[in-house]
This record gives sequence, structure tokens and C-alpha cells, in this order.
Amino acid sequence: MILAKITGKLLCTVFFLDITFKILLPKFSLLVWVLILMVADLVTGILKAKLTKQQITSEKARRTIIKFLQYFGCLGLVVVMINQNHDNATFVEVMNWAKDGVTILILYIELLSVFENLYEMDKTSRMAVYFIRPIYWLLSLAVRSNPAKKAEEASTDKRKEDQL
Repeated sequence: MILAKITGKLLCTVFFLDITFKILLPKFSLLVWVLILMVADLVTGILKAKLTKQQITSEKARRTIIKFLQYFGCLGLVVVMINQNHDNATFVEVMNWAKDGVTILILYIELLSVFENLYEMDKTSRMAVYFIRPIYWLLSLAVRSNPAKKAEEASTDKRKEDQL
């Protein structure tokens, strides 16, 4: 009798979790990769700070927690929007794509940050020159050397000088 109750509750829990992961949340594998890349970003950030003799402060660790809350807050917002408009099939389909799209954007941001940390650790090694830097350059879409970006930064610097 006790085994039947436990089995029934277990089956209900498994069914609920299965529905939750299939309908509400982005693909589970994407969420796992987000967590893996967030940990990798944290570890490479700590290693970069140690190798470049930067001080590791609680503010930097706090930023990781804030980033985690922001990422999963965005995903939660998409899930709430899906549940609010579940009658509109087209909207639900678009938002299902948005769930995975937001998750992939988060993965991109974290991967870029990991490669930035790896490159900043040692810019002169062969691994950095021939592997990490080209991939980082491709991932960042060469935004750092973008002429429009440089013009914007120069304009911002000029405004700051004018204010002083």
C-alpha cells in the first residue's frame, strides 16, 4: 500500500517535471550549457585576475550572481508571456522560438566572455595568437575595430572633456 502511494506520487512528479521542461522552459540541454558556460566564465575570470595580478573583489562575484538572475529573469519573462497568451497559437509558436533564441543569445554572451578571459590571460602564447584570438575576433564580430564604434567613443570622450 505504501509502495503504491509512493509510486503514484513519483509518477505525478515525473509527469509534472516532464511537462514543465517540454512546454515552459527552453530545451534542457541549452540550460545546462548556460550553466556550464557561466561556471567557465567565473573560473576563467578568476584565473585571469590571478595571472594578471588583479584583485578579486566581492563586487566581481556579485556581478556573476546578478548576471545569473538577469539571464533567468529574461527566460522567466518569456515563459510568463507564453502562459498569458496561450490561446493564440501563432504567438505561442513565436515565443517558443524566442525561448530558445534568448537562451542561445545568453550562450553567445558567455562564450564570448570566456574567450575574452582566455585571451587576456596570455596574449603572446601560440595558443592565444593562432586559436583564441581568431575565435574571439570572429565571435565579437570585430566590433572592437569597428570605425563607427571608434567614432562614437571619440565623440563620448569629447563630450566628457567639454563637461569638465
